[in-house]
Amino acid sequence: MAYLRAVQGGPVVCELLPAVGAPRRGSRVAGAAVKISLPMQFKVARVPEPVTEYRFDTNGRRWRFDYAWPEKSLALEVDGGGFVNGRHSRGTGIEKDCEKYNAALVQGWKVIRVTPKHVRDGRALAWVVEMLKGG
Repeated sequence: MAYLRAVQGGPVVCELLPAVGAPRRGSRVAGAAVKISLPMQFKVARVPEPVTEYRFDTNGRRWRFDYAWPEKSLALEVDGGGFVNGRHSRGTGIEKDCEKYNAALVQGWKVIRVTPKHVRDGRALAWVVEMLKGG
Protein backbone atom coordinates (compact mmCIF):
# COMPACT_ATOMS: atom_id res chain seq x y z
CA MET A 1 0.00 0.00 0.00
CA ALA A 2 0.98 3.57 -0.27
CA TYR A 3 1.02 6.49 2.08
CA LEU A 4 1.32 10.20 1.44
CA ARG A 5 3.75 12.71 2.79
CA ALA A 6 3.40 16.41 2.25
CA VAL A 7 6.12 18.14 0.28
CA GLN A 8 6.32 21.55 -1.28
CA GLY A 9 4.06 21.54 -4.33
CA GLY A 10 1.73 18.79 -3.13
CA PRO A 11 1.55 15.25 -1.80
CA VAL A 12 3.93 12.52 -2.86
CA VAL A 13 2.99 8.86 -2.70
CA CYS A 14 5.59 6.62 -1.14
CA GLU A 15 5.49 2.84 -1.00
CA LEU A 16 5.61 1.19 2.39
CA LEU A 17 8.11 -1.56 2.87
CA PRO A 18 6.42 -4.87 2.10
CA ALA A 19 5.16 -6.59 5.23
CA VAL A 20 6.05 -10.18 5.94
CA GLY A 21 3.59 -12.32 4.06
CA ALA A 22 2.38 -9.43 1.92
CA PRO A 23 0.27 -10.48 -1.06
CA ARG A 24 2.23 -11.15 -4.21
CA ARG A 25 1.86 -8.81 -7.14
CA GLY A 26 -1.02 -9.71 -9.43
CA SER A 27 -2.98 -11.62 -6.80
CA ARG A 28 -6.60 -10.75 -6.08
CA VAL A 29 -5.63 -9.80 -2.55
CA ALA A 30 -2.96 -7.40 -3.85
CA GLY A 31 -5.55 -5.80 -6.16
CA ALA A 32 -7.91 -5.35 -3.23
CA ALA A 33 -5.12 -3.68 -1.24
CA VAL A 34 -4.62 -1.17 -4.06
CA LYS A 35 -8.33 -0.30 -4.06
CA ILE A 36 -8.23 0.17 -0.29
CA SER A 37 -5.23 2.49 -0.52
CA LEU A 38 -6.85 4.85 -3.03
CA PRO A 39 -9.52 6.25 -0.67
CA MET A 40 -6.78 6.94 1.87
CA GLN A 41 -4.75 8.76 -0.78
CA PHE A 42 -7.81 10.84 -1.70
CA LYS A 43 -8.43 11.69 1.95
CA VAL A 44 -4.86 12.74 2.72
CA ALA A 45 -4.62 14.77 -0.51
CA ARG A 46 -7.97 16.43 0.34
CA VAL A 47 -9.57 15.22 -2.86
CA PRO A 48 -13.39 15.35 -2.72
CA GLU A 49 -14.72 11.97 -1.68
CA PRO A 50 -15.71 9.91 -4.74
CA VAL A 51 -18.74 7.68 -5.07
CA THR A 52 -17.51 4.10 -5.12
CA GLU A 53 -19.02 1.55 -7.49
CA TYR A 54 -21.00 4.34 -9.15
CA ARG A 55 -23.58 2.89 -11.53
CA PHE A 56 -24.39 4.51 -14.82
CA ASP A 57 -27.01 3.07 -17.14
CA THR A 58 -27.12 3.12 -20.90
CA ASN A 59 -29.27 1.02 -23.21
CA GLY A 60 -30.25 -1.26 -20.36
CA ARG A 61 -26.63 -1.93 -19.34
CA ARG A 62 -25.81 -1.46 -15.68
CA TRP A 63 -22.15 -0.57 -15.70
CA ARG A 64 -20.22 0.67 -12.68
CA PHE A 65 -17.17 2.88 -12.26
CA ASP A 66 -14.72 2.01 -9.48
CA TYR A 67 -14.71 5.68 -8.38
CA ALA A 68 -16.74 8.60 -9.69
CA TRP A 69 -17.22 12.30 -9.14
CA PRO A 70 -20.66 12.63 -10.83
CA GLU A 71 -20.82 16.42 -10.45
CA LYS A 72 -17.65 16.61 -12.58
CA SER A 73 -18.56 13.68 -14.88
CA LEU A 74 -15.21 12.17 -13.94
CA ALA A 75 -14.56 8.49 -13.28
CA LEU A 76 -11.54 6.45 -12.28
CA GLU A 77 -11.19 2.80 -13.26
CA VAL A 78 -8.46 0.55 -11.83
CA ASP A 79 -7.70 -2.18 -14.37
CA GLY A 80 -6.01 -5.06 -12.56
CA GLY A 81 -4.82 -8.39 -13.86
CA GLY A 82 -3.05 -6.98 -16.91
CA PHE A 83 -0.01 -9.19 -16.48
CA VAL A 84 -1.71 -12.36 -15.26
CA ASN A 85 -4.19 -12.95 -18.12
CA GLY A 86 -6.92 -11.16 -16.18
CA ARG A 87 -10.25 -9.91 -17.47
CA HIS A 88 -8.87 -6.62 -18.81
CA SER A 89 -6.21 -8.33 -20.95
CA ARG A 90 -8.32 -10.94 -22.78
CA GLY A 91 -10.18 -10.30 -26.04
CA THR A 92 -13.72 -10.44 -24.68
CA GLY A 93 -12.83 -8.29 -21.68
CA ILE A 94 -11.14 -5.70 -23.87
CA GLU A 95 -14.21 -5.53 -26.14
CA LYS A 96 -16.56 -5.12 -23.16
CA ASP A 97 -14.32 -2.41 -21.71
CA CYS A 98 -14.40 -0.57 -25.05
CA GLU A 99 -18.21 -0.69 -25.04
CA LYS A 100 -18.36 0.63 -21.49
CA TYR A 101 -15.85 3.44 -21.92
CA ASN A 102 -17.25 4.56 -25.27
CA ALA A 103 -20.79 4.62 -23.84
CA ALA A 104 -19.47 6.72 -20.94
CA LEU A 105 -17.74 9.09 -23.38
CA VAL A 106 -20.96 9.54 -25.39
CA GLN A 107 -22.71 10.47 -22.12
CA GLY A 108 -20.06 13.11 -21.42
CA TRP A 109 -17.91 11.22 -18.88
CA LYS A 110 -14.16 11.59 -18.66
CA VAL A 111 -12.69 8.22 -17.61
CA ILE A 112 -9.20 7.87 -16.21
CA ARG A 113 -7.96 4.29 -16.58
CA VAL A 114 -5.10 3.20 -14.35
CA THR A 115 -3.24 0.08 -13.32
CA PRO A 116 -2.31 -0.89 -9.75
CA LYS A 117 1.20 0.43 -10.44
CA HIS A 118 -0.26 3.88 -11.20
CA VAL A 119 -2.00 3.76 -7.82
CA ARG A 120 1.15 2.69 -5.97
CA ASP A 121 3.44 5.27 -7.56
CA GLY A 122 0.99 8.18 -7.18
CA ARG A 123 0.24 8.86 -10.83
CA ALA A 124 -3.43 7.87 -10.43
CA LEU A 125 -3.86 10.43 -7.65
CA ALA A 126 -2.03 13.12 -9.64
CA TRP A 127 -4.25 12.57 -12.69
CA VAL A 128 -7.41 12.76 -10.59
CA VAL A 129 -6.24 15.96 -8.89
CA GLU A 130 -5.40 17.54 -12.25
CA MET A 131 -8.77 16.59 -13.78
CA LEU A 132 -10.71 17.83 -10.75
CA LYS A 133 -8.93 21.18 -11.07
CA GLY A 134 -10.29 21.41 -14.59
CA GLY A 135 -7.27 20.08 -16.49
